[in-house]
Amino acid sequence: LTIGTTYYYQVYITTANGTVVSETHSFVAQVGPDPECNVASVSYQGTTYETTGIPAFDGDGGQCWFTSNLRSTHTRLGTNIPEVSDGTTWGLTNSPARCALHNDADSSAVYGYLYNAYAVMEEDGLCPSGWHVPSRADWEKLNRLSIQYGSGGDMLRDTLETFPSWPGTNESGLSLLPSGGRDYFGTFDFTSGTAWLATSDFQVDYQGTMVNGWQFAFMTVGGLKINFGAAVSNDAQ
Repeated sequence: LTIGTTYYYQVYITTANGTVVSETHSFVAQVGPDPECNVASVSYQGTTYETTGIPAFDGDGGQCWFTSNLRSTHTRLGTNIPEVSDGTTWGLTNSPARCALHNDADSSAVYGYLYNAYAVMEEDGLCPSGWHVPSRADWEKLNRLSIQYGSGGDMLRDTLETFPSWPGTNESGLSLLPSGGRDYFGTFDFTSGTAWLATSDFQVDYQGTMVNGWQFAFMTVGGLKINFGAAVSNDAQ
């Protein structure tokens, strides 16, 4: 079936007394939710995010993720998250902040916004209701699942055809892209082959993150300073 196409059908019932034909019915072919997800997409603050499921495997339950990074400009309760373009101001900010990669407004449609840890940990919530910024445990579980399915980080990255400097198979449908990050000096780093993605874990002066480097077929989890800007993926509760 072709998604978005209207199909028409009739029901024929043949018995010894002859054939009866029903009236004509129709339906539009649509993408249904992944078995691990309850919905195929989520609309939030004017953006529609498609979802993808990572099946359960060997004792690890499945997961449901957005297929693109978050583009929230406000918290769930409507509090504005200021966009900070100046590098020095970014490094000195001690409140929620976001920025577009390289301060290019158009880039947010591809990579989402980069958020500092204050925004990630905002009490009002950064993500839609029923969704959350993934914890370190969520990322580690995704790592285990990707390895168990045989291709590790390759299955999480978008394909070579879509983004030439970022080879992956995207078997997961997660479509990770090299969104890089913004350090606490305001410099945009790692933008050619690394995805720094935030976690909800927060310890002292560090924001836990996951980095998926193009040269590796696996993920590593580490820590970054609180003013480091990282993209946000969403995992269902």
